[in-house]
Amino acid sequence: MPTNGPAARSTVDLSGESIVPTATLSRQRRFILPDPGDTLAAIAARELPDLDPTAAMERLQAWNLHIFLMRRPAGLLTGCDVVFVEPPLAAPR
Repeated sequence: MPTNGPAARSTVDLSGESIVPTATLSRQRRFILPDPGDTLAAIAARELPDLDPTAAMERLQAWNLHIFLMRRPAGLLTGCDVVFVEPPLAAPR
């Protein structure tokens, strides 16, 4: 164990209580990273199976403008794309 520097600092006080601040994480919007060879149709069928395929693809496009407006060719998916599979969440109050 180091005797100086950040790694030497204790995370508990003398009573044994943690001195590390805690945070409450909020729910985040669901997303996926495309599998190799994934298409919009494949993601729509897999992630939104209860919807009509055309409606599912339209929703994915509306929720993922960063992919469909800025990309050439439009809709090209890469393995590092964040593809949202639900609408934006309501702002916390």
